[in-house]
Amino acid sequence: MTLKTYGDLRAEIERECDTEAEDWVTEPEIRAYFQDAINEAEGHIHKLGLEDDYFLDTATYSLTVGQETIDLPENIYATKIRGLTYATKEKVYPMRRAVGGRKFEDIQNVLLNPHSGEYYRYIIRNKAGEGFKIYLFPLSYETTANCIHMDYIRNMNEIEDDSSTIEVPEFYSFVKAYVKWKIYDKENSVKAPDMLQDLNKEREYMLSVLAEMVPDADNKIPMDLSFYEEMS
Repeated sequence: MTLKTYGDLRAEIERECDTEAEDWVTEPEIRAYFQDAINEAEGHIHKLGLEDDYFLDTATYSLTVGQETIDLPENIYATKIRGLTYATKEKVYPMRRAVGGRKFEDIQNVLLNPHSGEYYRYIIRNKAGEGFKIYLFPLSYETTANCIHMDYIRNMNEIEDDSSTIEVPEFYSFVKAYVKWKIYDKENSVKAPDMLQDLNKEREYMLSVLAEMVPDADNKIPMDLSFYEEMS
């Protein structure tokens, strides 16, 4: 499905609302309305656990001897890592996140008694002034390029200019209805109540489409229990 840009959809709305020559609503305001609309759509996608269908991304990292941390991608959503995999021609395995009531004891035991070739595990910490980072245990005992592969949930693209893509093509009608309602509402237009009804219909349609999305039988998304694992 072809993605439209912010400039494309804004031009459509200006034609449909006949506001091309008006300055009652400024471009920064319209951009903010668009951002609010796509943020709402993004929130519903996350709430229904459909992130993998929309925002699954990948990143690759190299290791050097003695390396302790790995930076999270700048566009990651709420530290949501779907999988961290060590992969070379000689060895492929999932890197396990530290869990359980004795996880801190286990981490210190591995750091104090490292063994070359031991499988890497990790924990996510948020040190003051550094932000969230992945901490490896054991520390890296090798210098290897592109050996760690991360699958993670990214944030939806922010609108920066007319070339910014709007990443919910199934719900362009919802986005446009939201922006039109905000424009009419600011203008105190008599069209605002009718537009609000249209917006609510588009919102209901969007939610019904999301609710009906079912993953393939061999691709069912497991519940994200990382928060509870961290608290145990």
